Amino acid sequence: MSILSFRGFLVGPDAWSPQSPWPPVLAVLASVGVLVVGQIVPILFLEAMSGGGLATAPVDSSPEAIHQIMEGSGASILLLSQASLALLTIAAASLYRARFTTVLSLEPPVGGNRAYFYAFALMVPLLLAANAVAYTLSPAGFTSDFQQFAKLANTSEPLTAFLSIAIGAPFWEEMLFRGFLLAPLIGPVGFWPAAVLVSGAWTVMHIGYSTVGLAEVFLIGLYFSWLLRRTGSLWVPIACHAAYNGCLFAALRVLTD
Repeated sequence: MSILSFRGFLVGPDAWSPQSPWPPVLAVLASVGVLVVGQIVPILFLEAMSGGGLATAPVDSSPEAIHQIMEGSGASILLLSQASLALLTIAAASLYRARFTTVLSLEPPVGGNRAYFYAFALMVPLLLAANAVAYTLSPAGFTSDFQQFAKLANTSEPLTAFLSIAIGAPFWEEMLFRGFLLAPLIGPVGFWPAAVLVSGAWTVMHIGYSTVGLAEVFLIGLYFSWLLRRTGSLWVPIACHAAYNGCLFAALRVLTD
């Protein structure tokens, strides 16, 4: 069944063939190394250039953590850290004489532009349902997360915040978690257990959210993993991640201005 139809997108044959030369344990250790080095090096560099006194990079990806950076003196650190994390992930994927585009599945999706359209079309009702359930289960938690996002949207550094949230975060997070780490874990445990592990690790990066917010992040992580499997391209989850973050930021910027 072809992915050119929506039914084919949902239930057709998988389009992804994981191709990573990394052994699972080494891939996990390399991912931890990327996270540590990717945040420390930009801080040390800018501290040396400025003579000290800069803010630190965020230890999580929650709206509150990013807002604190935006309101401080570390806006440049935030973007530099994200660029560093992305470049380190590409460097890791290039080891073992491998093409990073192949290892990270940065190839055009099967089905072309239709794959993006189907992914967006399915994401919208899934997110609406997830938000409805989150609000029903925990109105206070849902409101708390919303207020964090609204506060972030009204930061004094809106352009930097938008670039970080809509471009920087989707690129490095998808490349490291779904692109680099997911494939090596599939061999020993299978796709869905690997997707659960990777989505769990990604969720930890958003530890400032409420319980229902973290649950929603985890489910979105599973969906992005599934998109990679269905389309064979990391560009599809990157695009969905960027669209979700960017639209949410822009909407809150307008509604709470």
